[in-house]
Amino acid sequence: MTKRKKRGLIAGLIVAGAVATAVLVIIFGFKTKKIVYEGNTRLEDAQITEYVFEGKLPNSIIYKIFGKKNKHVPFVQKYDVSIQDPNTLKLTIHEREYLGFFKTESGYNYFDDTGTVTDISDRLIDGVVEIEGIEFAPVEEGADISEANEEMKEKIMSFAKAFNEHQIPSDKISFDENGDVSIKIKDVTVLCGSDEYVEEKMDRLTRIIPEMEDLKGILHLERFDGTEKNLYFNKVE
Repeated sequence: MTKRKKRGLIAGLIVAGAVATAVLVIIFGFKTKKIVYEGNTRLEDAQITEYVFEGKLPNSIIYKIFGKKNKHVPFVQKYDVSIQDPNTLKLTIHEREYLGFFKTESGYNYFDDTGTVTDISDRLIDGVVEIEGIEFAPVEEGADISEANEEMKEKIMSFAKAFNEHQIPSDKISFDENGDVSIKIKDVTVLCGSDEYVEEKMDRLTRIIPEMEDLKGILHLERFDGTEKNLYFNKVE
């Protein structure tokens, strides 16, 4: 064997050794022992691990290169996975924001500000307003709420958007048989009527809520159009 061939063989062995060492470092040096979670309030850490990593602790480098990053996780808009150190992954959860929900035989149907039903679950999430008093047909995730009730979609969206924008302290928007809305705030029932001037109604309601703290009765906003200075309140002892 010539000296040139020997040098080539040695160089090849060195490269092969370096590659093998790098592979071993990746396999054993970046074996995940811990996952740090941030932003999740609706699911347990173990549940997220099951959805994202199929219940197993992955190799962090292999996951970052080859792992599927867009798996469906209930109540989650998206998630980001980063490497904190060779043995620790950080999973940052961005939870979905809901405009409201309605009930069907399938469970709680949560919809966003586009009117899309993004999640159907048997779990009740705190802080999301319920739309009640309307009959909804069962739908699948990804459906528009018009498929559940086409006639009432616009009214539902108008009130739900204004309700959330003005942070009304109630957990339900109630529709009656005529499609008129009422909202219960502690011991006061607010009659809002139709979705005409709904922004003005919610704005005025927000400003007078502090004055309703110790009141019981019915506040009439059915005919309010934003110009009236005085409102009618039917006090109940």
